[in-house]
Amino acid sequence: MSGFSPRSDWTGALLVGGRSRRMGVDKLRLTLPDGERLVDHPAAALRATCGHLLAIDAAGGAAPRLEGFSVVPDSIPDIGPAASLLTALQYATTPWVLLLAGDMPQVGPHFLRRLQDLAEEEPGCALLAESPHGLEPTLAAYPKSLLSVVQARVLEGQRALRHLIPQTHRRTWPFSDLQATSSQNEPLCNLNNPQDWQTFTGQALPEHHA
Repeated sequence: MSGFSPRSDWTGALLVGGRSRRMGVDKLRLTLPDGERLVDHPAAALRATCGHLLAIDAAGGAAPRLEGFSVVPDSIPDIGPAASLLTALQYATTPWVLLLAGDMPQVGPHFLRRLQDLAEEEPGCALLAESPHGLEPTLAAYPKSLLSVVQARVLEGQRALRHLIPQTHRRTWPFSDLQATSSQNEPLCNLNNPQDWQTFTGQALPEHHA
């Protein structure tokens, strides 16, 4: 990760502390074949690119320890990632928030730097990555200026993270472009269940986690 200097006008917000129901265990603490925990990869990418770091704990006290990250709980418990984005925007003291799920091991700093560069071209708009399956709002850049919009939609009852930002304030990063930016074949890969784990690592879940 040499050559990177974290940008002081960006807050990296890592989503941690989820309940991992589909995996059946606390997936973020699972150890990958390289010896790192699953959560350590996206955390390192944010650490390399963002000058301020938040770990958004959706489960209340369950977040893994991460060097340099301040842990904050969801401002509205038990409503999912919508509350996590709201919390990140509320706590951020920077113009930009880079939101990233903690279960995305293939997202690296070069990838996030490209996302930052593209987002800054239109300061008033969020920039969401787009996969073949649709928008990926947990790999996205959100301007702090959208706090009031997000807060209003959450209070109105909107729980779908991808629908919090109106289209007039949202841009997408097409999959063809972001795939070309990444050195990985599946840059948006996330690990949600035992099959995902086995496909990515080539191994079944360790027995003590099964």
